[in-house]
Amino acid sequence: MTARPEAALAVLRAALAQERQITTDLRNELDTVRIALAIEQELAATLRGERDLWAGRAQVLASAMSREASAVAEDAPAAAGRAEVAVRAIA
Repeated sequence: MTARPEAALAVLRAALAQERQITTDLRNELDTVRIALAIEQELAATLRGERDLWAGRAQVLASAMSREASAVAEDAPAAAGRAEVAVRAIA
């Protein structure tokens, strides 16, 4: 039994068409994944920017609180002395 060249050619053409369709589908899927990745990268960059902004604000707040605590600590002995004088004046 010999295969006719036309039949073999038809089978090869069908296989090629199927492979082309698979390749096209994979390229489309890859494009979709690349778009999703780009969107996620942009979102991550935005979130990093917001994180950095809030981290900077937290540093400013911590610094202000530290300065305020230092000022209170420096003023504490003087305030204690004033309170002692006031107590003596009352007594």
